[in-house]
Amino acid sequence: MSEMLAESVGGATVVREKAALAAGVPVEEISIINGSGLGHENQISPRAAVSMFMALQQKLEGTNLNVADLFPVSGRDIGTLEFRNLPRHSAVKTGSLFDVSALAGAIPTRDRGVVWFAIINRGTGLDNLRDHQDWLLQQLTSQWGTPATLPTAISPHIDGRKPQLGDSSRNEIL
Repeated sequence: MSEMLAESVGGATVVREKAALAAGVPVEEISIINGSGLGHENQISPRAAVSMFMALQQKLEGTNLNVADLFPVSGRDIGTLEFRNLPRHSAVKTGSLFDVSALAGAIPTRDRGVVWFAIINRGTGLDNLRDHQDWLLQQLTSQWGTPATLPTAISPHIDGRKPQLGDSSRNEIL
């Protein structure tokens, strides 16, 4: 499906150019060979990943939505976050290949407000890589504190009582 979507807007080259423009980063920081995102040739710099998240957040302003409504949130959603130990209320995007683990998103902190981040690790033992990513973010939260109230920038607006992202009850057979 993602491959078809990429092709519908002009293919990998056009997607790369549009993504770089929207994120405000040099096109050289994004390498896309297909719309699936699968394969080592599809690469993005950590800065570009963070810039894309921030650009998306900015684009959502005035819509009564934010990234916490579009991406999994730790402590609320399951799926790719089910066995993670991420700081509570972090809105994140995970990604992995057989030897790559990536995590990008936003964590709420008391001292720094919303902290945007991207961590991309390459190596064997994905569970170990994920554990280290979680540990790093927990350390940042320990140092910068947990906010007394969730920043509105990443406070979800979608009703938590409705079926969650990844919930198979949301699927329809047409």
